Amino acid sequence: MRPYETILVLSTQLGDKSPELVSKFESVIRDNGGTLDANHSWGVRELAYPIKKEPQGLYYLLEYTAEPDLVKELERQMRITDGVLRFLSVQQDHTGLPEERRRESYDRDSRDRDPRDRDRGDRDSGAGRRPDVPMTELRSTPTAAPAETATTEAKPSVPAPEPDAEVTPATAGAPTDGTKE
Repeated sequence: MRPYETILVLSTQLGDKSPELVSKFESVIRDNGGTLDANHSWGVRELAYPIKKEPQGLYYLLEYTAEPDLVKELERQMRITDGVLRFLSVQQDHTGLPEERRRESYDRDSRDRDPRDRDRGDRDSGAGRRPDVPMTELRSTPTAAPAETATTEAKPSVPAPEPDAEVTPATAGAPTDGTKE
């Protein structure tokens, strides 16, 4: 037998019939060999969105120990019963509240901050860098030309005019070595 909990959201229009409906589900648990551990009424709460045009619902939590077949039968009964807006059954993995996690102190200089950082390498040590070449040379190294520009023919560039020379429209595109184009 396994521990389960089922949360029911009942219609608020049931009025006094809602405790009778919950007792019907409790009897389904007992009649099929389960034991009811607790029954909590959480009261009327606002729904996140209207279900069957109802903005509020009456919440119940049933905690019980049962076999998986009993949970299927209980959910079948809830599915065919009018007045049940929603339900959710889950197997409990814990008893009570979860343990509070301890927070470790944060140390900026610690190299073992996060186990995921070990896979990334240490950024300060230059991991992944070629040890024989200084970082300044790596930054100034020209990159290889793309394949499409390497196959094209080189076009002669027009030299820049000398700073003292006067640039006119006639001399702007003329070659400076004395040859004609």
